[in-house]
Parts: sequence; C-alpha cells; structure tokens
Amino acid sequence: MKAFVLILAVFLVAGCTSPQKLLQQTWKIDDIVFIDSLNTFTTEQKKNMLTELRSSFSIHFLADSIYTATNQNKTLEGRWWVDKKLKILYTKNNKDGLVVSKIYELDKTHLKFETSNQEYLTFIYTCSPKIATK
Repeated sequence: MKAFVLILAVFLVAGCTSPQKLLQQTWKIDDIVFIDSLNTFTTEQKKNMLTELRSSFSIHFLADSIYTATNQNKTLEGRWWVDKKLKILYTKNNKDGLVVSKIYELDKTHLKFETSNQEYLTFIYTCSPKIATK
C-alpha cells in the first residue's frame, strides 16, 4: 500500500508540473535578446521596444488551448499546444499563422523561449507571471 501511495504521489506531482499546466497563466515580458545578424535595430530602438513591451504586452494561456495576447489595448486570440518531448510551443492565429517557439526554461515563475517573427528576426523572450493589479 505504501508503494502505491508513493507512485500515486509521483504521478500527481508530475501532472501538476506539466508544461501545459505551467503555461496556464498570464505572462509579461521581462527581457528580450536579439539573436541574429539580420537584426538592424539600433541600441535605442531595442531599448524602446523592451520598454514598450514590458509596459503593455501580456499573453494568457488558457486551459482550453486558447491564448490571448494583448499589446497596447489590442488583443489577438489563437490556439496553443506544447510538444513536451521536444520542448516546443506552437501558437496559431489568423494574423501570424503557425508560430513555432523553442522553450528553454519553464516553471511557475519563469518562461524563456525563442521565436521568430514574420520578418525572420529571432528573439529570446524572458517572461514572468503578470500580477493582477487592483
């Protein structure tokens, strides 16, 4: 009986920490790394972009595989799913189509992933949970 309880506890803990469960919250951007040579942003543009995204961008992953991304009071909605073996986050919406992002780190308080935009510029985003304001 003790072995059964131990095995059950392991499965419960593993289930609670799946990538799908960990993503299901609202995330804000803390940092951006511009990682490719196609990037032509100046240092000032990079700084302004980071400041803007820190103050206005959030992404909320819902349990029903829907996500909403909000930036400057504009909201984009789509579907999301994770390949936990490959550590890949897929998002799909009508504006950007399918976006494939490599997850580097994910836990309750930290999300770090690499993705590319429609101009084939690649970025690494570091995110943390967005705390609701009253």
